[in-house]
Amino acid sequence: MTLGSTSPFNVRAHGAVGDGQTLDSPAIQSAIDVCAAQGGGTVYLPAGRYLTGSLFLRDNISLYLDSGAVILGSENPNDYPIVHSRWEGKHQDTYAPLIAGQNLDNISVVGRGTVDGRGA
Repeated sequence: MTLGSTSPFNVRAHGAVGDGQTLDSPAIQSAIDVCAAQGGGTVYLPAGRYLTGSLFLRDNISLYLDSGAVILGSENPNDYPIVHSRWEGKHQDTYAPLIAGQNLDNISVVGRGTVDGRGA
């Protein structure tokens, strides 16, 4: 993993459990927000199953999923806030997606891990 000159923001240090049962969205979002507040960098997810609702990326963020790391979409609609967005060609209120952001610069989702939205 190439992380550049800064240390990665490990989601476990922000309270993520990665057991596939605990809702890890708040911990992962905390790591994203702290990383962004410090000018950006890499948010690191080590191996584990991270149950999440919507995650909102920020400028200059690389979300790095290590081998064995899984972002596992929550099946609870309450874990996805209602946002105003464009859906099927119309501007309307809708659920936020699993990984979200608007008007962002310099973002990436990388690594050997998996994003599993668990959608039908």
